[in-house]
Amino acid sequence: MKTAFLVLLFSLAVAFASNAQTQKGTKMLGGSGFVLLDEGIDIYLVPNAGYFIADDVAVGGGVELYYARYDPFRYMAVGLQPFVRYYFGPPTARTRYFAQVNGAVSYRNDKNMDAVEDISHNYTSNSVGAGLGVVYFLTEQVGAEARLFYENEKYNAGPRNGRLGLRFGVQIHLPGSAE
Repeated sequence: MKTAFLVLLFSLAVAFASNAQTQKGTKMLGGSGFVLLDEGIDIYLVPNAGYFIADDVAVGGGVELYYARYDPFRYMAVGLQPFVRYYFGPPTARTRYFAQVNGAVSYRNDKNMDAVEDISHNYTSNSVGAGLGVVYFLTEQVGAEARLFYENEKYNAGPRNGRLGLRFGVQIHLPGSAE
């Protein structure tokens, strides 16, 4: 009987700890990005932070950091990316699914660093996007995620451009304070 009670107590503790990953008050820190090396270099990072305003609903934002160099061209961008994310599926599962909508406002500088002529262009852009993702919790607080997304972006007065992609990232879920 004592063993059955301990097993039940342990099961409840694990279920509660797993559920705390997306409970109201939990904080989320992490990011996504990529590095490409192909006749040049592309580095794209988006560190982010979020807060669960309700069970399974997180709001937050990221800081877009982009650098690319393909001689004689150099590209740099910085921006803000707010998001809303909703998790679905069993709250105690190691694998959770989510839907996310996001926006972005970015500032970009493109520069031709040719020795004959030094030409620089500055742009602002805005975008909106949505995606579906999956997160696998490696531990009770650390999740590796993949997200299939579509974004629609516009630079200055130019036409809108759409893109479909896949992003990978890591998130750390920090439990909120007990109320």
